[in-house]
Amino acid sequence: MKNALRGFIAALCAVLAFSVVGCGGDKPQENNKPGTEMVKPVTTNDFLIGSWVSYYAAGDNVMSMSEQTARLADAGLNFLPAGGWIPDYGEPVKRDLGSAQWWQHVDSVMQKNNMLYFFTSSSGDPTTHVTIPNSVPNDSMDGLANAEKILPLLKNCAGIQLTDEPRKEALKDLGLWAREYVGIKDGAYPFVNLLPSYAGYTGAKAYSDYLESWIKSAGTKNIEYLSHDYYCLTSGGTAFSIFADMEVMRKLGLKYNLKTHAFPQACGWGDMRNPTADEIRWNVYAYIAYGFKAISYFNYAMWLDEGCFDALIALDGEIRDVEKFEAVKQMNWDIRATSNIIMNLDCMHAYHTKSLSDVETLPSDFVLQPQEGSNLIISDMAARDGTEPYFMIFNKSLSEKTEVTFTLGENSGIEALDLWEPRNKTYTSVDITDGTFNLSFDEGEGKFLRITKNVVTE
Repeated sequence: MKNALRGFIAALCAVLAFSVVGCGGDKPQENNKPGTEMVKPVTTNDFLIGSWVSYYAAGDNVMSMSEQTARLADAGLNFLPAGGWIPDYGEPVKRDLGSAQWWQHVDSVMQKNNMLYFFTSSSGDPTTHVTIPNSVPNDSMDGLANAEKILPLLKNCAGIQLTDEPRKEALKDLGLWAREYVGIKDGAYPFVNLLPSYAGYTGAKAYSDYLESWIKSAGTKNIEYLSHDYYCLTSGGTAFSIFADMEVMRKLGLKYNLKTHAFPQACGWGDMRNPTADEIRWNVYAYIAYGFKAISYFNYAMWLDEGCFDALIALDGEIRDVEKFEAVKQMNWDIRATSNIIMNLDCMHAYHTKSLSDVETLPSDFVLQPQEGSNLIISDMAARDGTEPYFMIFNKSLSEKTEVTFTLGENSGIEALDLWEPRNKTYTSVDITDGTFNLSFDEGEGKFLRITKNVVTE
């Protein structure tokens, strides 16, 4: 077991890491698409965009792992949470989860493509069902020994993937193991993805208790991301109760100063429909409206289990719907162009203009009011670095574009607003006439408005 000094240092590092999140303020994001500008190394202070299953395996001409990674990076991804699933296709080193040589090779490929990833000692393979050498449980001394041997050698490894979707009764022991991993590598924290409320934790209190059990078991300073998944795009409709789970995650993220991470739906499996580009955008921007700081798509690539029938990348590497692939790719780069803004903001409230259970409804006296009948979320955002506050406005419709007239309250004091334009990486002034202005939204689109002149605070 680890000594107290190492735990203290790790906790201190965690505090320092959180204290610098978003310190870039409103500076245009430098971490843009390779080939367009100088690229700075990605860190967990950037908005992370990942995928759970990311590599394809079938066919006679399977691209190498390095080539597939480059394609994912070009699509705007900068993060692979399931590091154990990174394959060895066409690589000079064979995959071995207990081998420092393998993980150093993975690390070199990730550095080349400016991507982060998570380490794990335990993994199967979802696309080939091959047995991965030296796969051992993370909650074991063998798994811990692997981490102690290998993690200090890795540059782009951002965390340790302990397990996925544990039940509440498993969290106490998982928390003890999580504490053992802290401090092995500076900045690499244990990661556990938690269940949605519909897995047996119905109601805001029951779900909050479940999530909070993990936080308290592992220790606040020993976690970087509070993560969950919730798949709402079913073959029979859309489960808007996802917003109640987002609200619980938002509150706990603020309470414990944790970044929040989630799994937007990007493929079809079982009873889950294969979403359109508009539906993927809706799922992603909904999370951003609730202040989430990282996402991992489920999934970019097809796999062999759970009745998977389609994804952005087929099992043989084909991109069946090029238009959708390119639309998601553009969205990824738009979000990365907005990363400094997102990372600098805390969502204090996510107000719905149409009431739902266990979420906040827009107050009638809020300083910004949309026209009657609007279907939006208006997020009240506070800047961590003390600069201008923001609104984020999200079109909650999955299928309809909308143009909305907004009215500023007579006593709001707001005299000027800037709209962030991610494609141009700049702000444009909003035309306010007699206290009103108009904005247009695509399906599921989110926009950031910066309050640049507020006589109440000035």
